[in-house]
Amino acid sequence: MKRVCPYCEKFREIEIVKKMEKYIIHGIEIESEVEFSLCTVCGKDFATMNQMDFSLTNGYNAYRKLENIIFPEEIISIRRKYGASQKIFAKILDLEESALKIYEQGTLTSKAVSDLIRLMEASEKFTEMFGKNKYKLSPSQIGKLENMLTKQSSCSVRSV
Repeated sequence: MKRVCPYCEKFREIEIVKKMEKYIIHGIEIESEVEFSLCTVCGKDFATMNQMDFSLTNGYNAYRKLENIIFPEEIISIRRKYGASQKIFAKILDLEESALKIYEQGTLTSKAVSDLIRLMEASEKFTEMFGKNKYKLSPSQIGKLENMLTKQSSCSVRSV
């Protein structure tokens, strides 16, 4: 593939290289696959933004697996299970909406936040947190969630 080499400053044949590298994430050594570009003329390597994103995501995912930290897709799935927006879900969990948003976009959560969100998979735990924090919600938000929880509990009773 031809691309501009930032060192040669000319279009050159570029080789895509993948290899395993070690990183320290939150004090823990992680090994994950990284990707970079190699100029076949000058021999220097560089990474595009997409390659840096790929490498960062792989590193974070390796850390998540090792430390049993929730993945962004899991957070979204749990939140959508209750039909809650990021704003509502964050209020119920007593988190900042901006924090929840970046967790869903891939930023690592702490182990405590990860565990809290995973607890919400269980409807009874979500209902408990909703009960504790519903004073933070508007009447229409409360009604929407109560309807969703009622539907879920009637579905689980029918499936038993």
